Amino acid sequence: MGRVVVKSLWDFQRHGAHVRVRCGHYRCRHETIMRAAPLVRLFMERRWNADLTIAGSWFRCERCNHRGARLEMASPHLAPHLPPP
Repeated sequence: MGRVVVKSLWDFQRHGAHVRVRCGHYRCRHETIMRAAPLVRLFMERRWNADLTIAGSWFRCERCNHRGARLEMASPHLAPHLPPP
């Protein structure tokens, strides 16, 4: 089995994974898990760059209001609390 290389939000959707969004502030580190498909749809509608080096800058933390986040792959079984699409 090969290593999964993720470079954009479309890669999350293609691999059937969820997106772990972690606050970029060094003190906060708040995180949440989101579905990839609605995020891809939002980025397409607003014509935002979905490259992972840039995509995190569009997020704002709901806890500390800091702009910027790290996006990581999270397996679907880690987020059973998400409602069905």
